[in-house]
Amino acid sequence: MKYGYRKGPRCLIEFPVGASEVFKRDSANLVISDGAGTGRVIPATDAGQAKIIGWAYVSKDFTTPASPEGADKVAVDISFDSVYEIPANAAVSVSLVGHTCDIVVTNNVCRANVSGITYKVIQILAVDVAKQSVFARLVAKNITVDAVA
Repeated sequence: MKYGYRKGPRCLIEFPVGASEVFKRDSANLVISDGAGTGRVIPATDAGQAKIIGWAYVSKDFTTPASPEGADKVAVDISFDSVYEIPANAAVSVSLVGHTCDIVVTNNVCRANVSGITYKVIQILAVDVAKQSVFARLVAKNITVDAVA
């Protein structure tokens, strides 16, 4: 696995996945609720990043079937203590360590937006300058969850 879980306690929960969702192995596979009250997850988006549920474990690129909704399931790490290696969208340096940033999604690939600080959903704990990646954890206080309707 090029990116993904590196260390820390995990808490894996299996979730159904929405239809026609694209997962990329070389991506930060962060997921959010599909927003339909179904319990399904979909890959995180720029707009939905403040509602991240966790990191979906995928070992290869795949797209879920168009029908039926929720036919595929994925294990999601919901721990705020897990550390993940995440590709960066720009050059990284050790000066980023300790700072928070956003994510950015382009062509179904989710990266650490090392220049974006609107949502501050991940905290950078280390960097790999050679791979242009960050080691980060989710920032619990900056992630909101929907209340029961």
